[in-house]
Amino acid sequence: GKPAGPVPRRMLFRTLCLLPVLCASPLLADGPHVLRLHLPAMDVASVLRTIADEDLPVGTVVIDICAGGMTLFPVEDSLFITRPGHEDGAALAQWIDQAHAQGLRVFAGASLLRWWTPMSADPDPVGARPDLQDVWESGRQGGCTSVHDGRFASPWHARVQSSLVALARELGRRYPNLDGLYLDASLSSTSFTGFSEPARLAYIQAAAIDPVDLIELPRPDRDDHSTDRANAWLEWRLSEGSSLLRAVIAAFRESARAAGAEGPKDTTYETTGAFSTLQRLVKAWCLEDWLPLVLDQQVDALAFRLALHHQDPVGEHRAVLDVVGRSRTGTPAFTVLSGCLRGAPASLRDTYEPVAAKGLLGAGCVLDPYTDDQLAEALQLLRSFRVTPGGPVAP
Repeated sequence: GKPAGPVPRRMLFRTLCLLPVLCASPLLADGPHVLRLHLPAMDVASVLRTIADEDLPVGTVVIDICAGGMTLFPVEDSLFITRPGHEDGAALAQWIDQAHAQGLRVFAGASLLRWWTPMSADPDPVGARPDLQDVWESGRQGGCTSVHDGRFASPWHARVQSSLVALARELGRRYPNLDGLYLDASLSSTSFTGFSEPARLAYIQAAAIDPVDLIELPRPDRDDHSTDRANAWLEWRLSEGSSLLRAVIAAFRESARAAGAEGPKDTTYETTGAFSTLQRLVKAWCLEDWLPLVLDQQVDALAFRLALHHQDPVGEHRAVLDVVGRSRTGTPAFTVLSGCLRGAPASLRDTYEPVAAKGLLGAGCVLDPYTDDQLAEALQLLRSFRVTPGGPVAP
């Protein structure tokens, strides 16, 4: 092929400007990568020992504290139940101490609204409580299409809201030495949810309009009163989603400070970047509007999932990273290598290879395996990484 020419001056300048940002990342304090661990599938203590024994390039571990409606510690006055074997909450404290002794940071992870996925070994906690589920415009419950990307609790249900805030508050009280939160607050990416009874009632009270009457959504070629009403509803949805996320973050930070925590409590927000760069409709569909959170300094880092089912997911990812850079906030942007794609198992390497080939890993990788086989794949990827100032590359 044609020999490579000199690096364009603009590209070189941009790279040099990004290096301080990458080094200052709250998740890069002691390593470039993040490893997320899900229970009950994974032995957290064993994985931590492997990281230490093999000196793997991990700086932060994310331990999921809530899945399938079950938590790693009791949360009073909430919808959650305690996972069997974790009634005293001691295991999470031990894992935090073990990780800190290894020089790792520990974040508590939670998908605030997706309470169940078909890949989960846990029973579906929402299926038996249809009043908690968000539904899509056809009226079918669960917010799922044929791909079954999960069961979603309604962010407009008062008990869901209070339970999530109680979870965050108890987390901060019990574990003030946690380094922060790793949160996903998205709704379904395959169905337009937000038509549950609590959602409809909330908007009727806010605007005297039933969202069911706004099914004819705005189009670029229309500019009439019906479009104005629909746009107002979409903006309201985004505002409501952001308000819940902010309430959860605030509850954790305030409770941790009251319990004697020292230092900042960072928050990393996971989102599907492609949706957030598209039109208002798509952002409101998924409740994914990360840029205001960054500009308002509500989150300290971003972790972007790729929409691998889209025509050009790598190009979309490039556009998202460009938007983050143009925000001039210095917010680190990580690339999520997820073991779950629209509710089905996915290879972490299938995400890593095309993104790494284009040099678009951002501040590093969030490796998010769901099964034992995927965990083995994640560990193998970590073994293959060489850490360089510009990010990881495979040998």
